[in-house]
Amino acid sequence: MLDEPVPGFRLDLPLVDAFVDGRLDEAGEAGLADQVALVMPFHAQLPIPIAAALERVERRLGGDAELFAWLDRHPGRPRMTARCYAVIALLDEVGAMPPVVTALRELREREPDPEPLRPFLVPATTDETLPSVSYGIEETLGDGRPADAVTAAVAAAQWLRRLTPRAAELDPKLQELGDRAALVAQEARAAIGDG
Repeated sequence: MLDEPVPGFRLDLPLVDAFVDGRLDEAGEAGLADQVALVMPFHAQLPIPIAAALERVERRLGGDAELFAWLDRHPGRPRMTARCYAVIALLDEVGAMPPVVTALRELREREPDPEPLRPFLVPATTDETLPSVSYGIEETLGDGRPADAVTAAVAAAQWLRRLTPRAAELDPKLQELGDRAALVAQEARAAIGDG
């Protein structure tokens, strides 16, 4: 089952070696992708040997973006993880922008916070509000609940989409934010059906 607690950090080093050497079969690669998805939320806290193994996988793939594209090719936890991180990246990119913070503050004054995001929010809206949602999504992944993380990621992306018209009034460069948010929400939602 996908939504099981994560007991600890683990990357199977023989799988990593075989992958880096190009000797890993499809089933082994799927298993490695699942292990990588399990440790991704802990990237800043990984023991050095696991961080080094993860870096070897990333280097073999060509970098950070390629790592997430690789995860996305594997259904279930890896795809859900990749798509959550796409939402997290968007939240982190725009979360501290003054027009976004203002639009979010006004949106929160008009309507209740989305239910899946409430555990991650405090009453005040600041430039830390959306980054705290990012952290909450990542923490939910780390708790071994990828479907819940996707639910929160979809809600967060939809929230961004709803605040975009006002943010774009304040800064026309944010005009495309709603489309970007809608796309990552749609892709994240689709990952749940794959798991």
